Amino acid sequence: MDETTCVVGEGCLGAALAQVDGVAVVAALQRVDGRVSAVVLEGDGAATLAEARQILGEGSALFRAAAGLETGSGARAVLLCPEEGTPPEAVGRIVSLLETVGSVQVVPESLLAAGVAVSRSSIGFITAALEGIEEGAVEAGLARPAARAFVRQTLLATGLLLYDHPGSPADLKDRVASPGGTTIAGLAVLEDRAVRGAFIRAAERAADREP
Repeated sequence: MDETTCVVGEGCLGAALAQVDGVAVVAALQRVDGRVSAVVLEGDGAATLAEARQILGEGSALFRAAAGLETGSGARAVLLCPEEGTPPEAVGRIVSLLETVGSVQVVPESLLAAGVAVSRSSIGFITAALEGIEEGAVEAGLARPAARAFVRQTLLATGLLLYDHPGSPADLKDRVASPGGTTIAGLAVLEDRAVRGAFIRAAERAADREP
């Protein structure tokens, strides 16, 4: 069997990997060459692993994968779901391949759609928070153009800090919250209004509504 990976789908993963040696990209399962060593079904709306196995028959290792939003550098977070019983070395090869696109998290197939739903919804959650912060800055006296510029720039800076931060967002929050400072004062209001709990429930609701 050729050491070739076939990506089924014409989304961002297929586009990013189309020029990689040893990778073929096709639009449908029926066009997969049976000699390839691995098949990756792109997108949360793709056929399930069980459905794909019935079409492909035995042979190739089988995966599903879905990518999150692209960053300014072109990187993405990727969820990868191996078929149950896939050898670890086969999983490792596909993880290494997809790491050329972005960071890869291996999850069970049952969690793929929920993970994608939360990822897609989070931009709405974050922008709702930014809307409130901007409005608060205006209420504090800043002109709206200045408030908007500062809020957006702070979001970008926070994203960069988190990208290189090995710990959790809570760790970073604690690092910037000096005792008796402005951040602590504002966080106390958020805690009083149960904002963190509201975000938790929002993410759970988005996952529950996955197709």
